[in-house]
Amino acid sequence: MASRFVVAERITVRPNKNLRSFNLNALPVLREILRHGSLTKAAEALNLSQPALSNMLKQLRIDFADELIVRQGRTMQLTPRGTQLMGPLEHSLASIEGLLSGDSFSPETANQTMRIVAADYVIDRLGAGLVRILRDEAPQLSVHLMGAQPGSVNDLMVGKIDMIITPKLLMGTGLTDAAAIAVASFEPLLCEPMVCIGRADDEALTAGLSEEDYLARPHIGFSIDAQIYGSVEQTQLARLALRQFNRVLASSYLVLPRIVAETGSLALVPESLARRAAERYPIQIVQPPIEAPDMDLVMGWHRRDDHNPVLRWLRAALTRSVQQDG
Repeated sequence: MASRFVVAERITVRPNKNLRSFNLNALPVLREILRHGSLTKAAEALNLSQPALSNMLKQLRIDFADELIVRQGRTMQLTPRGTQLMGPLEHSLASIEGLLSGDSFSPETANQTMRIVAADYVIDRLGAGLVRILRDEAPQLSVHLMGAQPGSVNDLMVGKIDMIITPKLLMGTGLTDAAAIAVASFEPLLCEPMVCIGRADDEALTAGLSEEDYLARPHIGFSIDAQIYGSVEQTQLARLALRQFNRVLASSYLVLPRIVAETGSLALVPESLARRAAERYPIQIVQPPIEAPDMDLVMGWHRRDDHNPVLRWLRAALTRSVQQDG
């Protein structure tokens, strides 16, 4: 099957493997491009002009013998090689920045306890990869992974937790209100499509539902507090001036596939969760007939911890755990 990143095949220059002849100043530029998946946002973050960034990207593509980021329709997407570089690049630059800032942090001897709040699906997806990294590189560092709860943002602001992982779509809503955004820093973690799941024997769903029929069907949704925070799909539907019938809202993503399989309701869930659930439950996976939002997750922390070497290393470790999960 032909790769969809066909442009990458035109690059024939061998990668530059000589560190002394490589422009190391280009690596922070590459990190911002990979982080944001957008040349415009990367240019803004680096305070560079678009032409200057384009020229640096052109050289990086030659050095790595890969396009790294390509246009797919209206959006930019990382190539497999670009995705592969994210974790190691974050880890390497975090170590270098620590050396330059005089930090004495060493993951081998760190013995703090770091507290991270995230939805259960995120913990399930990233937990094993993070544990392997901790085992191999930071054996004395402890991480407390906690499910999202009402008040988590306030806990972040007052220092009760160190990091929150949240959908980017909910930034600016109750989950990440203006006061929190004003004192928080954010960094992309992962992005994947949202898909609809229903019973495997749901013939109408298999044949394809209209938008009207889809919205009228009973849905099972995720929300940590429906009155305050709503849900990812509710936020997107509100933007589209649409409304669906939510029969049940649960504070656990992981219970949704079982409820769907046993009741015939529909649910909108991250694709990786749907694939894993389909191995256990009699469900089918389809594309919803609405403009479903991506599950675009960001890591958030208080700006007072921008230069915290432990948190900086942990962010890089979480990014690498995404790569291990695949």
